[in-house]
Amino acid sequence: MTAATPRRGPGRPARRTLELTEPMWTLEDVATYLNVKHRWLQNNWKTVGIPMTKVGNQLRCFPTDLAEWLEQQAA
Repeated sequence: MTAATPRRGPGRPARRTLELTEPMWTLEDVATYLNVKHRWLQNNWKTVGIPMTKVGNQLRCFPTDLAEWLEQQAA
């Protein structure tokens, strides 16, 4: 095994690469789109199930994920 090859032991998943095809929305972008206050969104995104992701200490969301979530809510 070479130094450049990461070791994968039991229980360690293989690394995945993520290709970003669209910019992620900020908390403020999502709040504006949903017409809610950003503080409400910050406090309730997990409870409501909004597909937000923590990037560092900030919440972000892909617009397509949000659109899919909204369609599921309407059904």
